[in-house]
Amino acid sequence: MLHSARMGSTRRLPWVLLGLWVPATGAAQVPSPPAAWARSVDDGDSRPELSGAKLIDSVVALVGRRVITTSQLRAEARIALAAHDSPAAADGPLGLELLSSTLTYVISQDLIEEEASRLGVFPVAAAECEMAEDRLAARFPSQGAFSSFLARHDIDQERLHASVRRSLRAQRFLERQLGPRAQPTLAEVDAWVASHAATEPLARARAEARAYLVKRKFQALTAALVRDLRARTDVRVLASFASSPNGPPARTDPDAEENGAFRSALLDPPGAEDAP
Repeated sequence: MLHSARMGSTRRLPWVLLGLWVPATGAAQVPSPPAAWARSVDDGDSRPELSGAKLIDSVVALVGRRVITTSQLRAEARIALAAHDSPAAADGPLGLELLSSTLTYVISQDLIEEEASRLGVFPVAAAECEMAEDRLAARFPSQGAFSSFLARHDIDQERLHASVRRSLRAQRFLERQLGPRAQPTLAEVDAWVASHAATEPLARARAEARAYLVKRKFQALTAALVRDLRARTDVRVLASFASSPNGPPARTDPDAEENGAFRSALLDPPGAEDAP
């Protein structure tokens, strides 16, 4: 069980689900706020400028009435990397590609969790969250190392709990709602085995084919669900994640073929791995 002592800092921030891999890393950068926020006060404006003022956070997206901030986005990326990559990766710099894919990931999870809440299904008990948080802590060398990680990145218990709870509920919704529909038919499995000219024993080839096809069907069903939920929700992305001042913005479209490291976390069902 998590203890309050391990929580370290008691300030800001909210993962996401389900499993993830590492993306390109680069110098950690915070997305610029919308231009309208950054422009200087008009000459005719009598309001005084705030001398020495420093922007400490900004809104990067709105999902219905929910707000996603830069601090939340960075916390989500670090929690996800700690859970599905390594503590070392979670402590590293957060490049713009990673932040972009994390934003897609968090928006998708928010949409799914909101749908689960609307339908009143698949709640997550506090004990389940505590167990998931304990599994996360166990990935670190010690409880002290985990507490230091949380404090270093200003992730308090409330933020961690909210992230884990959302991830668990979104995963449960996908598994229960889409899992049965993702099962391939025997004909589909045999067709995949035949088309890939498997040289290993038929039973093993079929098992690998089934796992691969479950994963692909699950991904397609999840992508379709997210598209539908997004079409029914007011989603506004306010930040542009560009690789350079003049470069194109990184994609934040959940329907794109590749969305970075966190796409798999949302779409891959537990236990379904790619066939070799």
